[in-house]
Amino acid sequence: MSTSRRSVLPIRVLPVLFRWAFAALLFLASYFAEPSHADGQSFELSRIAQAAYFRPTTEDFESDRRRAINAVADLDRYLGYGSNADAWKRFLKLQELNDQLLSIPVPTFSPIDFDDRDLQLTDTQQDYLDQFQTIRELAARMMGKHQGLERGPIASARESIKRLVLTSELMVDATLEKGFQSRRDEIVELLMSPHREDQTFYRTLQPLASWMDQYGQATEWTTAAKSLWSRPNLRINVSAAAMRQVTLRPIRETEPIEECEDGRRIHGRALVTGVAYMVPSESSQPISWGVGHSSADMTSWQARPQCQIVFDGNIESTLNGSDGPVSFGLIGHTRVNGYTPVILETDRFTVLPIQTSSSTRLRTRHVSTRRNGIGSRLVRKIATNVIEKKRPESQRELNKGAVERFSTAFMEDVTQEILEAEMDFKEDVLAALDRSDVRPSDLNFAGTGSHLEIGMTLNGGFGLGAPPLALPTVIPGLPIYSACSAPDITIRLHESVVERLAQRMLAGETISDFATLVQSIGLPLTDEQAAEMPDDILIELARDLPVTARFEENTLELTVRCKRFQVGRASPIAVNFTVRYDVHVDAGNVKFEMIGDPKVTPPETKRAGIRFYTMKNVVARRLKKEIPKENTLDGFDLDAPGDRLGHLNFDTANVSQGWITLTMRGAR
Repeated sequence: MSTSRRSVLPIRVLPVLFRWAFAALLFLASYFAEPSHADGQSFELSRIAQAAYFRPTTEDFESDRRRAINAVADLDRYLGYGSNADAWKRFLKLQELNDQLLSIPVPTFSPIDFDDRDLQLTDTQQDYLDQFQTIRELAARMMGKHQGLERGPIASARESIKRLVLTSELMVDATLEKGFQSRRDEIVELLMSPHREDQTFYRTLQPLASWMDQYGQATEWTTAAKSLWSRPNLRINVSAAAMRQVTLRPIRETEPIEECEDGRRIHGRALVTGVAYMVPSESSQPISWGVGHSSADMTSWQARPQCQIVFDGNIESTLNGSDGPVSFGLIGHTRVNGYTPVILETDRFTVLPIQTSSSTRLRTRHVSTRRNGIGSRLVRKIATNVIEKKRPESQRELNKGAVERFSTAFMEDVTQEILEAEMDFKEDVLAALDRSDVRPSDLNFAGTGSHLEIGMTLNGGFGLGAPPLALPTVIPGLPIYSACSAPDITIRLHESVVERLAQRMLAGETISDFATLVQSIGLPLTDEQAAEMPDDILIELARDLPVTARFEENTLELTVRCKRFQVGRASPIAVNFTVRYDVHVDAGNVKFEMIGDPKVTPPETKRAGIRFYTMKNVVARRLKKEIPKENTLDGFDLDAPGDRLGHLNFDTANVSQGWITLTMRGAR
């Protein structure tokens, strides 16, 4: 017997859900508060209080530079020769990158205070900074949507250059040491003062700790801080009912039976009918969201299966046999329930042996003999009595044989399907994240009886994720008897995703394409809206927290921090601008409607001068004109087999205390 692959394939829906989740990533969020957990804080306080600024040495610089040169050389060898290899090398500009790495000098000048308004760079300093900017721009070609950028040698070269760039920044930028000292003092003051670990605490701590992590400072403390305070900030729940609907497969397979034992020859067929589907495993442990859990607690569930593939069906065995002059026919009915546990991990999906329960009923269809006459009736009667006497033993043997044959074939098909699902997951999800260099620092699967939860910390490679806070099992504001309290898919995204990915992708960037900025900060934009965007605005974003996000009371608030904002040929100014959107569901779609006009304010660290107030209204008018007043996130259809849910409409959109929670239900 061999079940078709489509009959037991349960997991292809996961890459589909991931692809959709990341498409709408940057405009979601929600946040809950819990009391403080003081245990262990005194130890972490001493760690950060005693931390000193780490400034790399010239030996560190040379070592990192050599590592980057070797990584580029390894990439060149990996690409090989031929037209395709040459095209890749031209696209990545490997020769130019290698030349820059070979010629970049060790910085021997004193660290530069970029906050000094009277700063005048020497030619040596300017040439050095320009050369490193070129290296950054060349390394940026190793990120994007092109297939192949996720390959190991490209990722290794990218990481080695990022390390070299960080080493250079720590050596030449005097403002980083001042930034370290001020942030360290803020953290110490925060931890020493009486406080509750509420949203104010986390919103203060997260950017401070994330800055330390970004620049490789206070590494012992930041590692402990992640373990103590950080949890996944993107969570996707798929209900058990939705998983069953998507993965349900009918099975109808036939297998021949041929046996010979002790002179008896038996032949026939086994007809397997039933259904197979995947559901979350009740034996698994949910992700620990609670306060005060150790790293061991966070990973203890990983050894348990999060899902199981269930078979529910029957095996009808039709047997014909002979023993000497006697021929007989039997019919067996075996009821089989089986489940195959599956462990989902980032690097592999593991199928555990099938567990079955079964029962068999056997009845005699006919007994005949090749002899004629009076003796034949006696022979048939004796044979019938013998068969009836051996029925219990025959039932046990049939049950064992039927279940073993089914289990072997079922496991072969399931193993192959899960292997293909694992490959799809790596190619469709992980590779896409690797190409953009934003793979989560952790990606966990957890199952309960009601849903499969996928949790990940998206932080752009550094920083804290969401706080370790418990979430309600039912969306706030919905009665437990409501049909909407059990949605097919639930997505929860924390505001830290917006801030940390913006830090990773936009910090210090200069943008002249306004449509790119709008899309980068997470607002949906149609082709028509993009075509209407201005081409005379230039924005240089801040190096630290270029975008901050706040989600409260069903309101999405984004603040863009600009070191330089220039309209046309007007004088540029440093400015922050804030947009606020009301978030609600309308006819199955999520609506984002602007509240008031964009608000323009001076940067927090600078005193507003005459030029700011002169240009403030100009900037405000242009922002009011150019930023879309309304955006819509429409319901959608998943690719097969997710399309079995039907068109997915949004049930609820709840924005509260730093999180946005979107629930969806299929129209099946």
